[in-house]
Amino acid sequence: MIISHKHKFIFIKTQKTAGTSIEIALSKICGRDDVITPISDKDETKRMELAGRGAQNYNIPIRGYSKADFLRLIVKGKRLRYFNHMNAETVRKYIGEEIWSSYYKFTFERNPYDKVLSLFYYTKQNEKFTINEFIQNKSFVKLRGYDQYSIDGMPAVDKIYKFEDLESEMCDISRKLNLDNSVKIPTYRAKGGFRKS
Repeated sequence: MIISHKHKFIFIKTQKTAGTSIEIALSKICGRDDVITPISDKDETKRMELAGRGAQNYNIPIRGYSKADFLRLIVKGKRLRYFNHMNAETVRKYIGEEIWSSYYKFTFERNPYDKVLSLFYYTKQNEKFTINEFIQNKSFVKLRGYDQYSIDGMPAVDKIYKFEDLESEMCDISRKLNLDNSVKIPTYRAKGGFRKS
């Protein structure tokens, strides 16, 4: 998940939609005050190499805390943090309505059959089961998507881009953000290698 004050956008990261690769690409255009949430150590190393900028500013400012948040801070001693699959409603809560309504908000979604298949191959690396067992056991219910970028059952982002058209969609994002150069997805495939073509 990224909140860019420099370019006034919010990227809501869904699952199994090349979200980490998109984060790496977008991190390259982010400024020092932008919120960039942490990813895996391996991908974070690659992001620093490719984008020159890693996770930063992901502690939620205390001025945005509710009474319950303050109580959790006192009891648990931990700051609240933005995280990479944070839903739109929570992001809006902590950044405030003014920023939420004025920034360009977007996400990516994928054909649901392909998304389930992607999760199957990703999960299968640690467990041995067939695709039928995976579906019968409802292992795919772990997937989050619409609930991440909707609020009260309605889409809360300005645009839902298609995973299947990733390259052209990144060009559209670049135009919307008035960038001089188009944001390019790196050839490095974050979390890649789990699925055959």
